[in-house]
Amino acid sequence: MIGIKLAVLVELAVCTMARTLSYPTWPHNSPRLDTVATNCGQAWGSAVLMTTPSRISDPAGPDEDRSRRRILYVEDDFDIWTITKHKLRAKYDLVHAATDQEACRLLADANETFHAVLMDIELKGSLLNGLQLVKLLRGNLPVEGLPEYARGVQASQVPVIVMSAYVGAYKEEDLIAIGASRALAKPVDFVDLTMTLTEVNLRQARSSMRPTAG
Repeated sequence: MIGIKLAVLVELAVCTMARTLSYPTWPHNSPRLDTVATNCGQAWGSAVLMTTPSRISDPAGPDEDRSRRRILYVEDDFDIWTITKHKLRAKYDLVHAATDQEACRLLADANETFHAVLMDIELKGSLLNGLQLVKLLRGNLPVEGLPEYARGVQASQVPVIVMSAYVGAYKEEDLIAIGASRALAKPVDFVDLTMTLTEVNLRQARSSMRPTAG
């Protein structure tokens, strides 16, 4: 955990230095030898970080969309969704689900792959709330009584970050116990959210590098 947080802080420091540089002065398509921070947002101190070696490309180039990780944001407040999408758009491709039914449809789609899920707790117009959706994703929600549209969702270990104004009503360890990876309070601190997503990146990268048994 200490190593992960240190790596996150190092990335944020690189991001801060990157803000002082003029990108046009860098060699086009020159290799980055280490983790590089790019497209660092100024508003609310939001920094969008990359956690794998890559090459600098034209911000308007054709590879931009392919380099962004897809995140599902289950949120019934359109204004909050719009702000979050704007803050994270440089590095993440956010997909919106306003109800449990929309979320289940996307999660059950075999053609959809999400790097992480941002989950609101209270979802207006939904049968399942955010905590029940977390349990569903972890395979811990009884099938009996589930709406038909929720039965196609397969158990998954995709990271789930619970974000809600009601987070204070729950203990974070209880949210983690049902399957959440982290819990963040609203209004969203985008520095904290960015660090959390970077933490997720590092954990996934480390897990993928672990040798398999056999």
